[in-house]
Amino acid sequence: MDNEEILDKIRSLESRVKKIESMVYPTEGKIKNDFGTKKYEGITGGIRFLIDHGFFNTLKSSKEVHDELKKEGYYYRSQAVDTILRRDLVTRKKILVSKKTLKNQK
Repeated sequence: MDNEEILDKIRSLESRVKKIESMVYPTEGKIKNDFGTKKYEGITGGIRFLIDHGFFNTLKSSKEVHDELKKEGYYYRSQAVDTILRRDLVTRKKILVSKKTLKNQK
């Protein structure tokens, strides 16, 4: 093999490596979110998805939240959704506010 053939092989291999890297690392140059890929997993992730997309800009009932989660592909029992809303997102993390709290503030 002469030098030109070797250079052609190297260029070919570089091209193949770049294609493979672009498939494996598609976010190169982009900022990754802190939550990684698990940001919207599970019931809490589904509710976080709704929060991030402005669903809670107006008051919503537990049933409305459950129905919207179903539309987005999160299929959980309504009791489970209600528990997460009340226990985790209102009481513990204070991300959402209950209607009862709003009434007491007036």
